[in-house]
Amino acid sequence: MTQSLEDNQVSIAVMPFKNRSSESDTEFFADGFVEDLTANLTRFPSLRVLASQSAFGLSRSDKSIYEVAKEWKVDYVLEGSIRRSGSTIRAGVQLVRSIGQDTLWAEKFDASLEKVFDVLDEITSTVAGKLAIQIDATRLSTAKRESIENIPAYDCCLRGMDCLRRGTLEGDEESRP
Repeated sequence: MTQSLEDNQVSIAVMPFKNRSSESDTEFFADGFVEDLTANLTRFPSLRVLASQSAFGLSRSDKSIYEVAKEWKVDYVLEGSIRRSGSTIRAGVQLVRSIGQDTLWAEKFDASLEKVFDVLDEITSTVAGKLAIQIDATRLSTAKRESIENIPAYDCCLRGMDCLRRGTLEGDEESRP
């Protein structure tokens, strides 16, 4: 029996970023940052991304993010914080594996507000790149269970996977056809 792609996707929850700034409007900025980051990650067909509204609701519960990840069957959690000083922001981000709770990647990004979208794109491509190995392993596992009936389609799939391995938005777009 063939499993659906959804069953073989790598899943991630982008939790609301903590506001570490004294400026009152930074909370709204942080929420928008998380929503944009979530939207960016949904562009990768190999990722199942928990809806931002679900993540916002879960963050208000008494459960730890790891309990939430287990309950929602999420493989990875992206969490972080935002600090703002005038027209400069600092985003601290970490990608955590749900099982074992080990940090795969952590970074801080400093930028002017005019460059905030560049920071979002950089975080998105880095997270996708870090998850590429897991995504490939999941797809390989699925492929091993499938028989090859159409060699041109298989060749097309291999070319697409090669593009995805780059871990960039451009590679993702190139892999789609």
